[in-house]
Amino acid sequence: MGDHPAGGPGTVGPGGGRDGHFPRCLPPWRLRGDGAAPMNGRGIAVGLLLLLALGRVAASPPPGALEETGGHAGRLGAAAAVPVPVPDRAAAREAMAVNLRAMGADSFVDATASSGRGILIAVIDTGVDPGHPDLQFTPDWERKIADWVDFTGEGDVNITVSIRAPRGGWVDTPVGRVNLGRITSQSGRYRLGRFSERQLSPEGPLGEDINRNGKAGDAILVLVTDGQQPGVYDTVHVDTDGNRDFTDEVALREFRVGHEVGHFPGRTPGAQDERVAFVAARIAGAGDHVSLGFDANAHGTHVAGVAAAFGAHRGGMSGVAPGARLLVLKALDAAGDGYWSDIAEAMAYAAEQGAHIVLLSLAGGHAPGSLVAETQLMRRLTEQYGTVFVVAAGNLGPGLGSFNAPGDPELHLAVGAYMSPAMWQVQYGYEVPVEGVWHFSASGPGPDGSLGPVTLAPGSAVAPVPYWLFASGYARFEGTSQAVPHLGGLLALVMEEARAEGVGITPRAIRRAVEEGSRPIPGVPAVRQGHGLAEAPRVWAALVRGPAAGIRARQVGAGAAVGGIYSRGPLVAGASLQVDNELGIFRRLAVSGPAWMAADRRHLSLPAVTARHLEVRFGNLPGPGLHSEMLLLDDPATPGTDLTFPLTFAIPHAFPDDGGLRFSGDLAPGGSARHYLDIPPGTATLHIRLSVPAARGQAWLHLLRPDGRELWATGPVGQPEEPGGVPAERAEWSVHSPVPGVWELVVMSSPALSRYGLRSTGYSLEAQARGVRLEPARLHLGGPAGGGALESAFTVRPWPDTVRARALAFAVNDGDPPIPGLHQVEGGHSRAIALRPVGPGVTYLRVEVGNAPVPGADLSLTLYHRDPLTGRWTELANAASPGTAREVIELSHPPPGELIAYVEAAGFSGPTSFELRELALSDPAWLAVSDLPGEIRAGQTAESSVIAIAPEQPGEHHGLILLRDDVTGDVLAALPVLATTRPELEVEVLAPPLVPGRRELVMVRVREAATGHPVSVSIEIGGRRWSAPRGEVAYPVTPVAQGELAVNVSVRDPRYAPLAAVFRLPVSAEHPVALPGEARASDVDRQKVRNFLMGR
Repeated sequence: MGDHPAGGPGTVGPGGGRDGHFPRCLPPWRLRGDGAAPMNGRGIAVGLLLLLALGRVAASPPPGALEETGGHAGRLGAAAAVPVPVPDRAAAREAMAVNLRAMGADSFVDATASSGRGILIAVIDTGVDPGHPDLQFTPDWERKIADWVDFTGEGDVNITVSIRAPRGGWVDTPVGRVNLGRITSQSGRYRLGRFSERQLSPEGPLGEDINRNGKAGDAILVLVTDGQQPGVYDTVHVDTDGNRDFTDEVALREFRVGHEVGHFPGRTPGAQDERVAFVAARIAGAGDHVSLGFDANAHGTHVAGVAAAFGAHRGGMSGVAPGARLLVLKALDAAGDGYWSDIAEAMAYAAEQGAHIVLLSLAGGHAPGSLVAETQLMRRLTEQYGTVFVVAAGNLGPGLGSFNAPGDPELHLAVGAYMSPAMWQVQYGYEVPVEGVWHFSASGPGPDGSLGPVTLAPGSAVAPVPYWLFASGYARFEGTSQAVPHLGGLLALVMEEARAEGVGITPRAIRRAVEEGSRPIPGVPAVRQGHGLAEAPRVWAALVRGPAAGIRARQVGAGAAVGGIYSRGPLVAGASLQVDNELGIFRRLAVSGPAWMAADRRHLSLPAVTARHLEVRFGNLPGPGLHSEMLLLDDPATPGTDLTFPLTFAIPHAFPDDGGLRFSGDLAPGGSARHYLDIPPGTATLHIRLSVPAARGQAWLHLLRPDGRELWATGPVGQPEEPGGVPAERAEWSVHSPVPGVWELVVMSSPALSRYGLRSTGYSLEAQARGVRLEPARLHLGGPAGGGALESAFTVRPWPDTVRARALAFAVNDGDPPIPGLHQVEGGHSRAIALRPVGPGVTYLRVEVGNAPVPGADLSLTLYHRDPLTGRWTELANAASPGTAREVIELSHPPPGELIAYVEAAGFSGPTSFELRELALSDPAWLAVSDLPGEIRAGQTAESSVIAIAPEQPGEHHGLILLRDDVTGDVLAALPVLATTRPELEVEVLAPPLVPGRRELVMVRVREAATGHPVSVSIEIGGRRWSAPRGEVAYPVTPVAQGELAVNVSVRDPRYAPLAAVFRLPVSAEHPVALPGEARASDVDRQKVRNFLMGR
């Protein structure tokens, strides 16, 4: 399931798998995954946040589509959907009752009689089925759906034919003979057009057959008339049965006016489970355009039903807030895809129309933190209209940093997916002993160190779907998509009560109330659960207490990172925080946090509208693993906790000399464990093996790269899914040239163990790394421009195999080489990927595909070059070795310009991920490297010298040293080289006499070496960053023994050459006695240093 205590060793964090978590059910359709967006300039396509019961499915891109690298082009579908049918209304009611109890919504409604009355909830999704009986009315018999608007254009009809038919009846028209009967047109002019089924995505559940007659691509006639006022067209008739007779069709006005609903009848007239409901979303007054509204996917209907369905009057299901009304805004098409431009229009429309809450159960293939414009729009709408946005955390978990939802991390509400033991029992029949987070729910931290998900809500639900999907009209979906409407409905209940009681409900007050009103889940890392599970009574109580806070904190010297502290790698010794009091009152804040954190004070006093620094250290972390908790600042005189500041550390295991690491553990159902591996540069292969004996349980493994993206997920290991099946007790795979950094392995125990009579999963996990170790992992050389030769060296040590290697030096024009892109392709399909343009000075180009985890995957690679004069694409090179997923193309002096990598997949069915690496290098005029001895035995060390001639122009100059295997030609390792030719800095340390046990302040000053002018920079002292306004920092030290105190100082500022130095300050046994009133120069020891070569 995800994160919850698992009752055994190794149960640090969440887990999960992609394949076969639950009994298999075949998908009735596929939703696109990491496919390419149609290149029509409209923005990014986004995928629905739905989760397959048996895994994530991704489809190939449409013909001719092109996937761009980075930016807003391209799509990464969050997850595909296999909704599970629910047999009847009773089962639907029972499942929702369990979810309501989990959030405390039932008790809150009992105490307040709230239903969400008077609250308007906007659902930005695939549309909502306007014909479902649970989505017709509120308990007060108001219309449930207030308005229905399509922003996708999927239902657009261009009306191109205009005729006169004064007598009505059957008439001949340019589109054929039609029967108008007694349908009147005040102007006497009837307008006709066609709606094409080809406008629906073939990948949606209806395919291209909305009228359900078994034929795709029908052109359906649409009639528009001006029934009330001549020349103002306001009524639509759709020939749903294809008989060209409009007299047997429902007259539809714009839905917000008339609320009429039409139905495509299907093959069997009157069969409810074949009918597709639709409305006239918009009718142009001139009669030249109509927009039909329908949900051809079912996701939007399900989301709306969870939030606000009202079916209790007929024995059906009611959602969290049945009294709320719905504003239906369709921004995703039948396949669950859409564009951020459409979503932005829908968000603005929702705010302008007075929506109190906007639900966004969607996510896209954007990089975390990249949706700046969308976030700014959401912030503006919230500030201007008071709109509360609830967004899905995403289904790309469980990896750290997989959270990528839009929105302001301090203002909007991102929600993750929660499961309780009762939810498991009622919805799945599993016995899971403790509550937790779904494994797929995306994890923080965000790019700024913030939590990511703010709170949790139920992530599995039974709710209405169109009858054409399932005859019962109900289905179970799971995902953070379902958590969104649960929280949205809860907020509607609270908002109604707040209105009745006169309690303020600003968006910031709501956000703070949700934080304070969420119950932390024991044993779950903060970046997985945010503040915990949102519970209605607690949220209400926090709202009544009122907003307080006005306290903000940010890490000094961390740039834009203001939301928390996040370190993925070696332990950070400490940090300096600037704490701001934004209110006009004095605050005295109690400082507390986890046992492994120590602050320099227990209380922090902040006068009105002022700021102070708080020093924190992290010296007591228990060892490798995930450590994610909160630093708390609390003023007892104000309501609630005034500040929660996330602290997240992923501490890795380092590989020993033999290159092997082993882990084991025992996990409860749904329990999980996280393990972190430090993969150094030069690692050639990383081999991973998960073992689970069938009698010991069932587990899955997720392997995640340092950027948090998943590279491999196993199927079930151990107990077979079905009785009598053949157990797979081991899963293993090798990663070629793994990206250097901290990798994450998440082992998840199946929540379905009770099906097999088991209570836990025992697993063992092995990791073996091979390659060469480089020391250092990166070379920094610095000095004045044109200052002559800069020299350094690096060492190479093979582990655990002997190698023959040589070193080659290159210049890099675009900074460090990019990390490999992670893409998807379907077996039997292809993928076109735009590479970075090749510059005119490139002399060596290497493009590689590989690391496809699906067994039998056979990839081929072709490079195409675009002629800048003709614009034509021509083949440049091809690599297609049979039976392998790894292909490499190397070119000398490639032609400059645009390139496409065309990847074809064979040997398997379904999707696979794969990595694509690109490396464009030039001959260096400023960098040289000495060769290595021919053979380097395992455990031996060889050294190579590096010489850089400082270029005349100041700035940064990037190089790369490649180590190539003399035998295979493979690139064994890449050593980045950075030469900086910028103004030099000088650092000075002024220290009073130091004695053991006494705290003193040491003054650190930084100046330009040439001018002596002080500079404002960020200084790293003793592993912590300090802001140095006017070039000075007062650094506290407390010597522990007589002798010397080492103070490490470094400055890395893009305006200056890097500087690093170690100052050794004398520590005497006794403090010298100074005369009263005297200040003698001998009382201060002065030291200066210049450093031109990093790493001395």
